[in-house]
Formats: sequence, structure tokens, C-alpha cells
Amino acid sequence: MGSMTEHKLHLIQQISVIDTPNELEAFLEKELEEMKAKKGKKANKNSKNERQLSPLEQKMLKPMRKKFDPEEMKREQGWTGKHDKEGIMRLIKEMDVKEPIEEMLALLTK
Repeated sequence: MGSMTEHKLHLIQQISVIDTPNELEAFLEKELEEMKAKKGKKANKNSKNERQLSPLEQKMLKPMRKKFDPEEMKREQGWTGKHDKEGIMRLIKEMDVKEPIEEMLALLTK
């Protein structure tokens, strides 16, 4: 592939047809292995100019979790679950929506 944009579009097209988490994991592992192999070839040719992995590449190289645990993710991201209920209710009243909820929902499904 020529440009970075073309490469990104190619990857997006490949990912968009994946249907299951296992297929996605296998695809990503294959892509990362290819990235490592390419990096290894470049390092062997010119070890003095070894490139550091970008933060995105470092994240991609981390092993995927075997099980999704939303509580664990909340802890990792520091989510407290607190929200401003009074503020939300105030905003709803300020919006003063006159249309029935059914009409608004119908607009979302068009």
C-alpha cells in the first residue's frame, strides 16, 4: 500500500466485516505479528536507527482480556457513577419539549 490513508482504509474495510470477538482478536493478533516482523526486518537492516513504538502501537501490543468486566473497567478509568441529577432535571425542564416522546423516537429511527 502506498499512503498511510490507503493503509487505514484497507484496515477499516477488513475490520468492518468481522462478526465475532474471536475473529477480531485473531485479526488483530495477525496484524500485530506482521508489524513485529516488519519491524524486526528493519531492525536487522539498520539496528542503529531503531524506531520506538508509538503509544497506539504499545496499547495494541498489550494482550486482550479474556473476559470483559465492566466493574474492572470502571475502576481502571476512575468512573465514580456520580452525576448531577438536579442539573439534568433542570435542563429537561428548560428544554420545554412539546412533542410526544413517540414522535421524537420515530425521528431517530428514520
